Amino acid sequence: MLSRTSPPDSTEPNARTFKLVFAIYCGLIVYGSLFPFSPWKHPQEPLFWGLTHFPSSVSRSDLLANVLIYLPVGALWMWMRKARTSVAAIIVATLIGASLSFTMESLQMFLPRDSSITDLLANTSGTAVGAAAAAIIRVRLRMPSAVLSWQAKNIRPGSPANLGALSILVWIASQLFPFVPSLDVSTVRQSLSPAWQTLHHLSTFDPYRFLTYTAIVSGLICLSSALASDRSRAMAVISFLFLLTMAAKPLIVSRAISLEAAIGMVSGVVIGNLVGRSFLDAFAAVVFIISGLILLEIAPGTGAAHSFNWIPFSGEEENVLNGFQRILEITWQPVALTALLFDRVNVRSRSPWMWAGAVAFGCFFFVMEWKQQLIPGRYPGITPALVSPTAWVLAWYWSINADRPQSMAESV
Repeated sequence: MLSRTSPPDSTEPNARTFKLVFAIYCGLIVYGSLFPFSPWKHPQEPLFWGLTHFPSSVSRSDLLANVLIYLPVGALWMWMRKARTSVAAIIVATLIGASLSFTMESLQMFLPRDSSITDLLANTSGTAVGAAAAAIIRVRLRMPSAVLSWQAKNIRPGSPANLGALSILVWIASQLFPFVPSLDVSTVRQSLSPAWQTLHHLSTFDPYRFLTYTAIVSGLICLSSALASDRSRAMAVISFLFLLTMAAKPLIVSRAISLEAAIGMVSGVVIGNLVGRSFLDAFAAVVFIISGLILLEIAPGTGAAHSFNWIPFSGEEENVLNGFQRILEITWQPVALTALLFDRVNVRSRSPWMWAGAVAFGCFFFVMEWKQQLIPGRYPGITPALVSPTAWVLAWYWSINADRPQSMAESV
């Protein structure tokens, strides 16, 4: 078994990684905004007509999607520049996002796409909110002294613990996306309807969903145990967060609670707390997380089988909100596995692990997605085979750069 190296002294996010993530994310925005890149044509309406006239009706889902898409632009710009909490920095970030959006909307006039002033305003608003949120959070993780004290007592120092916390937050985000609350009674009733229907028709119980939630929740709780100084307290906190997440889903627009997810969440909390107390917590976390990933990929849906989609992000383009949620679901696993493996790998072999893991994730998702052509109700495509290895590489790249001073000291 690989021995664990000593943790680095600093885990401050590095600007180099944020620059890379910012460039990749802006590239994805350009790709999604201009796809399918043809046919280029002269606009039938006057130039900039869509950017100077408000449409008669606006889809709420499209408006929300345009805000959420540009949230990371503002946040990543602030983190990349290590900007302080100032109005000027937020304004600069907002102008960057507005310029990117204006460029995309202008080019869409020459494509079979609709440029819209509401899209531009929503994108700009999303950038401003993301920049403001990043400024409040602070780039250098300057948290209140009480939070830092709690972190020092309960979480091991080093980038693996930060990555583990990030993977847990990303999974929670995938459960609560699109983060729009609603206290409307009809919305809550509609969210609880799937669980109620299954409870009265147990023959419709989906074992795949139940096992998936059980494996994922167990794995993440074991992950928190493996990366925490106080294992019991960490598992208790994460268990509470997971149960709170499940209870909050009926209050989120377009989210629903299934009986399988609820029972799987509870069983995952129980199993995770039992297994996480053993010396095999890290090994169990890897097994549970990979098992949940496999179950997520082989679970059947409803409807006919579909052919493999070779166009990246085309499925996500058709339904942006569902696409975002899907990307969150396939992003947290490589980050979590990086957290578990990074500090157990020798310093000199970390770069080979980064590239070997990327190839493994890409091949795994390609094979699983290819086999989904035989599974009813699934929409196989190339996107997971691209997103997952990218997340793996970025997680390792960030950890290696954060650990660089310590690595140099160890090599000497």
